[in-house]
Amino acid sequence: VSFSKPASGASATLAPTSGTTDGSGVIFVNATANGVAGAYQLLVSAPGTNPTVIKLNNSAPAGSATALAVAVSTPQYAYVTQPYSAPITIHVTDFFNNPVQGAVVSFQITPDPATGATATFSALTATSNALGDAQVTATANGFAGQYSMKVALPASPFAQPKSFALKNIASLPKFMALTSGNPQSAPVNTAFAQKLRVKVTDSLNAVTPQVRVYFLPSGNAGANATLSPSSALADANGFAEVTATANGIVGAYQVGAIVYDTSTESPITQLFNLTNLAAVIPDFVLTVTKSGAGTGSVTGTGITCGADCTETLAQGTVVVLTAAPTAGSTFAGWSGAGCSGTGTCSVTMSAAQTVNAQFDVVAATTFVLTVTKSGSGTGSVAGTGITCGADCTETLAQGTVVVLTAAPNAGSTFAGWTGAGCSGTGTCSVTMSAAQTVNAQFNVLPTVVVAATPVPTLHPALMALLTLMMACAVLLKTNRREQ
Repeated sequence: VSFSKPASGASATLAPTSGTTDGSGVIFVNATANGVAGAYQLLVSAPGTNPTVIKLNNSAPAGSATALAVAVSTPQYAYVTQPYSAPITIHVTDFFNNPVQGAVVSFQITPDPATGATATFSALTATSNALGDAQVTATANGFAGQYSMKVALPASPFAQPKSFALKNIASLPKFMALTSGNPQSAPVNTAFAQKLRVKVTDSLNAVTPQVRVYFLPSGNAGANATLSPSSALADANGFAEVTATANGIVGAYQVGAIVYDTSTESPITQLFNLTNLAAVIPDFVLTVTKSGAGTGSVTGTGITCGADCTETLAQGTVVVLTAAPTAGSTFAGWSGAGCSGTGTCSVTMSAAQTVNAQFDVVAATTFVLTVTKSGSGTGSVAGTGITCGADCTETLAQGTVVVLTAAPNAGSTFAGWTGAGCSGTGTCSVTMSAAQTVNAQFNVLPTVVVAATPVPTLHPALMALLTLMMACAVLLKTNRREQ
């Protein structure tokens, strides 16, 4: 036969916990009560039989505190922020239900986790009087709701702790007044600057916290507002408020505030006058900057940068910017406003934007011009960077045009050009599209030899006759002058 006891609370220690019946079919066990007063049962079972129970009761000594009870029905309640109308009273008795004086009772409060409702007690312990009553006073906080109070007898090994309910309730209002948010306007799809706020009071103009106020949007299909939240509890000062956000339709309308639970048993209402305005599209400034050692311009809607590098544009405007490098520069790319790369830059004006265009200098391509001379003569060649003679090579930028002129020295003649597409004996024009070599040929002038012609010798008689004739001619010419 097996015997089992309760695992907690009033119970007993069994010795033994199982055994075998004697010849008369009887088995005995010893049971010793534990330190907890109260009734309980032992479960007895044996193979092939139905289990049965033995009922036992642990009683406390006369005069020992063993039981706790609240002196009134629960939950007790109080209006928010107000004291309970009577003390919280716990009645302490012994096992025979007699009041126990001098027992210390402890109090522990667990607030409502959902609402925060609780109370402040005058003390967290109290000693029972001759009637067995231990009392504390309590004041409700500013939140409505139900919460628990746990009481115990810390010095008693017999009494079990117990929990009781307490409740804060809101006093009922009679009046409601608008205190903020009426009238007002806001652009469509925008929250109103002021919250919709009301104040609830009773017939004596005292505030009534924890009253629920419902806010109802207009029933119109047009202009309206979204309310968040749709209802609110009045705070400790009697104020209840919500946030209103205009919908996307322009127009005027009303939002209602209503309290259903009132001292007059009729709802009380107020109306807020609201207006949704057409949206104001803001303007933002687009600024274009340029960087790098190169030069260039940027153009787009209202931008010619160059000279005009800023433009004020409406929100949502899309501007396509194009960069154009000047000769000798290259466009390296965009930065800012989400733009990159070297294509166009598309900017959406959702805020002020700054875009930078970087222009770099193009590295120049150069080629070498070489002048050579040939032939038996001598001479010089001159042109851009060339004095050949002494300097017959020059490094020049791609595309440079060089005009070469040949000058023969004395005793030489210029025979002509060859190379780089030049020929003839005029100037040579060379375009530096690649490395170029030009040759100038100088030749020696030819020597002219003149042979001497022998003078014939005259006969002496002929020579005398010629001499006589020349003398006569002179004489005749002299005589004519004298006549």
